[in-house]
Amino acid sequence: TAATPTLSVTCAAATYNGAAHTYTGTATGVGGATVAGSWTFNPASETNAGTYTVTGTFTSTNSDYASGTATGTLTITPAAVTATAGSFTGVYNGAARTPSACAVTGTYTTGVTCTDSPATVGPGIGSGTVTPTVSGATTNFAVTTVNGSWSITAATPTLRLTCTAVTYNGAAHSCTGTATGVGGATVAGSWV
Repeated sequence: TAATPTLSVTCAAATYNGAAHTYTGTATGVGGATVAGSWTFNPASETNAGTYTVTGTFTSTNSDYASGTATGTLTITPAAVTATAGSFTGVYNGAARTPSACAVTGTYTTGVTCTDSPATVGPGIGSGTVTPTVSGATTNFAVTTVNGSWSITAATPTLRLTCTAVTYNGAAHSCTGTATGVGGATVAGSWV
């Protein structure tokens, strides 16, 4: 009677990359010889991250060997993605500021985007954290987030001291000071 070949299904471990992943089957006969035949697999291929049991059916075309089935395990790991928030450092200018753009990096990032939160900072002085808001990251992606920061420091006003020329008259004479900020605005404060 026909011999039973040794059947095996090989599923190479993969990382999600948007492509379908397939498998290979081997049928080994007496003395390690390859047995002629064809393979069909169920499922035929897999694309998404996960662990799958694959059943391979071998149809022998060598009458000395029987057909049969074998199973294998396919593991597709999620693609590693890093979402890095933008940052901003500057001096007060009276306007809200925009951090540098949030960036998504990784070997495969198709469909994954991120935005900065908050999208603008200021206009007043201060500091804080910018966090990435990620979109499109399904279970096919393993996302690591990296916060950014923002800092707006005080501007230096234009200072002017005006002392009017006078003729001595025995009285005390004084000067006046002005502090001008962004856009020509008067900066509140006191002079001594």
